[in-house]
Amino acid sequence: MGAAAGRNIPRLCYVSWRAAGGAWTRGARGGGGRETLRRGGAALGLFPGERFKAGTARLEPGDSLVLYTDGVVEPGDADQVEFGEERLEAAVRAAAGRPASEALRAVIEATQAFSGHDRYDDDFTLVVVKRNAAAG
Repeated sequence: MGAAAGRNIPRLCYVSWRAAGGAWTRGARGGGGRETLRRGGAALGLFPGERFKAGTARLEPGDSLVLYTDGVVEPGDADQVEFGEERLEAAVRAAAGRPASEALRAVIEATQAFSGHDRYDDDFTLVVVKRNAAAG
């Protein structure tokens, strides 16, 4: 596993990010909506002087932000069907009312249950940030 982190941040209103290569950002809105946050550039280190566009999003109470690399959605089952973004979204939605660390664990467990093993053939980096529903 490359990296995994889960953290609840009670008073955060905005997040900013820069993505490179195979990293994706997905937002889950507390009211049930979802949003794919796109910004970035080529894979890190491929081109000298590459510039990466910054993105900013507002996190409302109850919102989640999920940052992940392609290794999270690529684990395959016995038929080589990938876990995919739809299953990732379903795992995040299923853990919507839980703390960030538990949502993170739920996604990891979902990828392992789907693939039938607890090892990954690619990098596996996953970060879950949640703004508490009661945050002001």
